[in-house]
Amino acid sequence: MAKKQNNPARRHHIIPKLILKRFTKDGQVWVTDRNNQNSFCTNIDNAACIRDYYAVGTTGEVGGDCIEQGPLNEIENLAEPIIDRMLQTWRIPKEKDWEILANFLALMYCRGPMCRTIIRTIWDQGIKVFDEYTYSSEEIFKSIVGEVCKAEGINIDIDYKEALRAREQLKTYVDIQNTYYVRQMLELASAFVPVFAEMTPNLERIDTIVSKARYVISDYPILAVPRSGKSTKGWRWYRNLEADLFFPLSSKVCLVLNYDKDRKVFPPVSRNRVAFVNHIVSLNSERVIISEEQDFVWLRSNRTIASSHQELLEFLKSSPQGSTDRVNVDLLKQRTLEVLKQNEAKRPLSM
Repeated sequence: MAKKQNNPARRHHIIPKLILKRFTKDGQVWVTDRNNQNSFCTNIDNAACIRDYYAVGTTGEVGGDCIEQGPLNEIENLAEPIIDRMLQTWRIPKEKDWEILANFLALMYCRGPMCRTIIRTIWDQGIKVFDEYTYSSEEIFKSIVGEVCKAEGINIDIDYKEALRAREQLKTYVDIQNTYYVRQMLELASAFVPVFAEMTPNLERIDTIVSKARYVISDYPILAVPRSGKSTKGWRWYRNLEADLFFPLSSKVCLVLNYDKDRKVFPPVSRNRVAFVNHIVSLNSERVIISEEQDFVWLRSNRTIASSHQELLEFLKSSPQGSTDRVNVDLLKQRTLEVLKQNEAKRPLSM
């Protein structure tokens, strides 16, 4: 664990600099921001970073940046030379090196805003279901209030009708502490390590002499796509033989994970293939897209290739943003309600 620093790190990169630097040109990257609908050039110190993003509450023995300076930094330092060798030799890591890279991939999958958006969506929907269930009848309301009073060691009588009137004036919200987000990130990443470890890594690359097309990356860097190009409701990539996961490692190389038997380093890909990858990267971004040039190739809905960042921003305006569409809200509500009803059945209704 990182020791407490006098000057703790405050600028936390949601895309680590070891990846960002592979999308630079003359030491700079272009950032396309779909929230602010703009594009700007900056260095990698300023790109894709959020103040105190991985900061946690501590007892004071270590600093609040102990995760940023500890496990995140350690995994990045282990992974960087492996990625360097892979891109220099075109040899895909095996054994111990692949285990390290699987840890890095799991962390990359969980460390960005996507994970936090999903967590917030789950909590937001859960609290809505709980609120509706609590006030659904006087019997249920009295039972839940009685249980809370018992747990808190208090004895108060709240009139149901008065509570309903008060509820109309109140707004329920969820306040999620940063420490909780970080803990969930580490737990999820740990769970995903064996998932990535059992997958087959492949490399796709661009012939830079022939093609000017370049890959881009976003704050949702690892993307799962069905090979058919169409995902049905409830589609999942885990252990799905028809799924490919794309992770652009640089503007010239993309790591592709799947469940094929053999590892492959594919011949140079077409401009259309790069545009397809950039399309799904951009569409799934939470906020920022990082590129070597301000304009880059991507696919329009009619499958023609575009290269204007301004057109892309207009296109993204009408596209779902964030990860809420990755949560089956209806199923989440149903399961939350089932749990509430099961808990209610275990205790007698209080009147």
